[in-house]
Amino acid sequence: MRSHNVRSSEVPFYPRLAERSCPAGNQAEKILMLNDDESVNYRELILGLIALVEEKKRQLEQTMRRIDGLLRSSTGKEDQLRNKKRETETAYTTILQHLSMLGAVD
Repeated sequence: MRSHNVRSSEVPFYPRLAERSCPAGNQAEKILMLNDDESVNYRELILGLIALVEEKKRQLEQTMRRIDGLLRSSTGKEDQLRNKKRETETAYTTILQHLSMLGAVD
């Protein structure tokens, strides 16, 4: 039995569906069932999760900027703000790890 390697350029992935660009890509799509309902739904799920995690990342970045601004204005609550900043930085690190696990690192 002869083995064929299929390059990723032969079956490029777009957000929802895998499209074929040559005969080898057509065959790979059929064998791997890249566009069956379950595969498409799974990719949509992952893309949705990435969007949610990205939104959480933006919220945490905004929170850290607000905390930094409050710390600069010396509100008398510096200890509380530093604690909140540490908590936010920890959550931010976790979010970055999640994005990395989802393959969505900038």
